[in-house]
Amino acid sequence: KFINYSVVGIGVSSVQKKILKKNFNGIKMVYIGSISERRELDTIVKAIIILMQKHQKNITMDFIGDGDSKEKIRYLVPDNLKNSIRILPKISRSSIKNKLNEYHIGIGYVPNGVYEYAPALKVLEYMAAGLVVVASSTIGLKKYIKHERNGYISKNDVDSWAFELNKAVSCI
Repeated sequence: KFINYSVVGIGVSSVQKKILKKNFNGIKMVYIGSISERRELDTIVKAIIILMQKHQKNITMDFIGDGDSKEKIRYLVPDNLKNSIRILPKISRSSIKNKLNEYHIGIGYVPNGVYEYAPALKVLEYMAAGLVVVASSTIGLKKYIKHERNGYISKNDVDSWAFELNKAVSCI
């Protein structure tokens, strides 16, 4: 059975949680962080488009943050998915916890060769909020996420991300 564990961190309690069944229609995914060219988020956007085009469930994806790649992401999203894949403004660190309560799945994408050994703070925040996490296969993230036990680990290519996102959506 899939269990999401909270991890101990600053302002985070060490409480084991089951996947939260949130009371709203559809499945909501989120990425919080830099939306810059160096983050290579086009991989995630293309994987989400594949997922949404194949799935019958109502799925939405919010990118929350700021950076120089927002227009590129908007350009990649087909017209029929513009209301489902959104870019929202950066939020304060203090409001992240409450904002994450609106979501089911947290995206922990880290580009190849960047921050290979460090766990992304966003992933720890997703886990603390009880979200299902899909994350890049980095040494740092694999310390916290055990594939198909408390999250999903993906290679950084479009097909692998679409595959792992589909598994995450199916467990909701």
